Amino acid sequence: MRPQEGTSFWLAWVKEELNANRQVKLTAQGWSMFPTLYRGVQLEISKVPICELQIGSLVAHERNGKAVLHRLISLEKKEDRWIFQTQGDSSTQPDPLFDQSNYIGKVLSVNGNTAHKALEPNFKVYHRRNEVLKLTLLFLATPYRVARRLLKAF
Repeated sequence: MRPQEGTSFWLAWVKEELNANRQVKLTAQGWSMFPTLYRGVQLEISKVPICELQIGSLVAHERNGKAVLHRLISLEKKEDRWIFQTQGDSSTQPDPLFDQSNYIGKVLSVNGNTAHKALEPNFKVYHRRNEVLKLTLLFLATPYRVARRLLKAF
């Protein structure tokens, strides 16, 4: 998930809401979780205690002033600090390590569905297949976008 530019206000608001034990609904913006999660799906996030997280859970964290939602691939405690590592389902490389101060929350539902297959911790991710599907979709979508913009210009 990639928020739009200028989202420091929204990121601060999301963190405040989650720290007040409220749930927040966000819209996925990027392609890093494709084909598991599509751009535009509604994600419900809640602040879940770190000790309740499982490998394979979808977690949101802050990176470079933006919220990123990826699958948890590693979680360990070092010197009273939790160290996380995540990876997007269509990414071939894991994200940089981050600590508990950057943890935002866990995804509880996708489009209101709490039993969505992506929320299962044992969901298998096939990175090579996902890369091919993503490139195919972008290849097919580009002429459509160009044609739509041209028609709007007239």
